[in-house]
Amino acid sequence: MSWKGTLLLLATLGVAISALFLFSGAEHARSAQEPLMAITPSEVDRIVIRDNGSAVTLLKSNGLWSIEGDSSDRADTRLITSLLSTLASVSPLDVLPARDLRGKTGLDPLGLKNPKRSITVHDSKTWTLSLGVDGATAGKVYARTNSGSDVYLIPADVLSQAFRPAQDFRDHRLTALASENIDTISMTKTGELQCLSLKRDPREWVMESPLSARGDGKKITDWLDKLLSAGIERWVVDGTDTSHFGFETPSARFSLRVTGESKPLIVTIGAPVPGFPDRFYVECSDRPGICEVNGFSTLISVTPESLRSRALRHVEPDSVDRIEIIKGSSQSQIIRKPGGDGWMMRQENDREGAPLSDETVSAWFEALQGISASGFEPATPEKLRIRGINGQTRIRLIAHLSENTAEEGAGDVVLAEYTFGTPSGGSVAIREGASTDLMIVPEKAMELILITPDKGAPNEH
Repeated sequence: MSWKGTLLLLATLGVAISALFLFSGAEHARSAQEPLMAITPSEVDRIVIRDNGSAVTLLKSNGLWSIEGDSSDRADTRLITSLLSTLASVSPLDVLPARDLRGKTGLDPLGLKNPKRSITVHDSKTWTLSLGVDGATAGKVYARTNSGSDVYLIPADVLSQAFRPAQDFRDHRLTALASENIDTISMTKTGELQCLSLKRDPREWVMESPLSARGDGKKITDWLDKLLSAGIERWVVDGTDTSHFGFETPSARFSLRVTGESKPLIVTIGAPVPGFPDRFYVECSDRPGICEVNGFSTLISVTPESLRSRALRHVEPDSVDRIEIIKGSSQSQIIRKPGGDGWMMRQENDREGAPLSDETVSAWFEALQGISASGFEPATPEKLRIRGINGQTRIRLIAHLSENTAEEGAGDVVLAEYTFGTPSGGSVAIREGASTDLMIVPEKAMELILITPDKGAPNEH
């Protein structure tokens, strides 16, 4: 290599070294689409929002957000999720490099020398976004991060989401509970001696008071969902005189117990809010303060009759091996064939039987379990006599659990038994097992016991 080439190489190397020293402390070139902060929203567990000397701290524990400090309460997860999504996607609209921050575009005029507003987010790292003055055009604000010295012009969306009163971050749902986790409900209303008491067993809801009956699972769940997810209209200002809020003689009180928990959640409904007939003052035992909630008129006016089941207890058709239909002195049986391939109907003393298809028996089951009561009557001896329930007309659903003996009936378990009364005035009473109530149903329900090999299920015609 010539001496001229050597000099050129040394000069080039010198320029590269100088550039390295000059820019080694500068921020890397940032693309227009690159977010300012590499936040992972799902991993954030702490947010501190500072505004003119005051601060709001939001903490996440076991997946739930809460507000810490003077307004300590459960936080609105949806608001926080939206805020974090915005922060994670903030990209600069323009950049003022640190070397150009002087005069009218210095940190002080831009409100970033001693910023009054900032948002600090903790995930695996700590990120701080400091906010300065508004940009020259609406909807933009100057900002700076703790990871560099440049100033950025960013969209101002984050301002309305983050800088709000601590009260606004409170969860606007009355509770954070889910109906599927509740196993006990009781509601006590002023002026009523007995409370409405419901308990969930492994299969269904059971009403224990003021009457003993099976509950309608869908109606109870709908009612419970409306209670749990009731929206808070506003919080009563702390220090307000609450003597006229009606909590000394509340309109109603709910006790809700979560499965596995010993202490129930208590929701107390006070007086209606003046000027809003369907809005009530409400206290919730796991939250501070008093709030106003709409829609409680309907919730507290529910009656036991409206929540009780009007259907027969559900029996899985696949669990039934034999159906006995008894009418007076005659008896017929519908028996599942070995291997489960179809059914056959046997009259008394008939060993052969006539075939019935799966479709026919399935349609019969559907009609049976589709029976809905129009009303109920107590199963007193007098009512049994009047309704003609004497055991002469019955349907029994039987499962065969053992095949280890040839003795007929060995291992049989009665899954359900329905005793029909005498039709009268277009209706008929059904007693399910030894229930203390009679179901009053349309007379056409009696068609279910008239199934024969040649007619099939009644709803096929």
